[in-house]
Amino acid sequence: MAAPQSTEDIFAGMLETLAEPTRWTKRAGARDTEGQPVPSSSHHAVCWCLLGARQRELSKIEDLALLERLDEETDELLHQASGGASPSAINDDPATTHTDIVALVQRAHQAARKA
Repeated sequence: MAAPQSTEDIFAGMLETLAEPTRWTKRAGARDTEGQPVPSSSHHAVCWCLLGARQRELSKIEDLALLERLDEETDELLHQASGGASPSAINDDPATTHTDIVALVQRAHQAARKA
């Protein structure tokens, strides 16, 4: 699997990771089949929160300078797509749905394409 090279790549990977509602979670970066929290890059992870999906993509990058740049850029774009609110608070809000999270990532992805 090729490492992401751009913010667009990060958001595309997040959309792929979170494509199915069963692959999304709240209040943990990632969870295993038993529902227990695990690191977002764990081979045991089967579902991710918004930021866990982002961290999963970022963990594929070996170039430290690229990693730092994409970490900052994707964080900024997610905050913009969240209307300035905390993306993790949105993810964990009881009223937030899978559809809401996918739409948020899609907005960030669109903004990355325009940048």
